[in-house]
Amino acid sequence: MVIFDGNKYEGPVPVTGEDVPNGPGVYLICTDSAGGIKILGVYESDDMRMSIANNPKSKCWKENCDNGLSAYYLMMDAPQTKREDLCRRTIENRWYRVVCNDPPMDDF
Repeated sequence: MVIFDGNKYEGPVPVTGEDVPNGPGVYLICTDSAGGIKILGVYESDDMRMSIANNPKSKCWKENCDNGLSAYYLMMDAPQTKREDLCRRTIENRWYRVVCNDPPMDDF
């Protein structure tokens, strides 16, 4: 278990998704870096296991891996909009760019 922004994520687990539940939640794809755990991507899904296995950003994860890849997940039986908000806040709270997510867009 690890805590990011006050939320307890289970893991680390392999990025295959096999050890992630078939349920709704938010998951992080991370690599070990000189400064600790670095988040490469933040995603939400109704089925986290399927989402990890079929995520189109998996090539980006491998290209930006420093020292192995791991996944952390947070079961979250909440509306998709709540999960999306958590993803956005997690990305915005990093002091570095979360490279495997598209940059946030201004909505004005």
